[in-house]
Amino acid sequence: MIRSILGFFCKRDVRAGCRGKTAAALCTVFLLAGCSLLPAKRVDPPRESAGLKALDEYAWTCYERGLDYMDQSRYELARQQFSFAASSAVSKTLYEDALDGMHRAEQIIFQKR
Repeated sequence: MIRSILGFFCKRDVRAGCRGKTAAALCTVFLLAGCSLLPAKRVDPPRESAGLKALDEYAWTCYERGLDYMDQSRYELARQQFSFAASSAVSKTLYEDALDGMHRAEQIIFQKR
């Protein structure tokens, strides 16, 4: 099989040393092709991007606004702000706190009706 491949790439009558060069070239091609199949180096993702940081700051602002509305007995607005905070929270603790605040506001709303 290799002889047929070498015969295809190199005319036997023209050059006598063509087989060795062609074989070396084919080995190099196969070696490079094999190296490209190796898995890529693991690159750690950045800790926090600017977009995630801005989103988390927005979520904290909404959460604090929700707490202020709870203190002012404006429970509908507090529930809305807690909902915004939960939907845009990056950290798990903020997400859970925002959901807890939203449930507390909903309980108070249902009790007042």
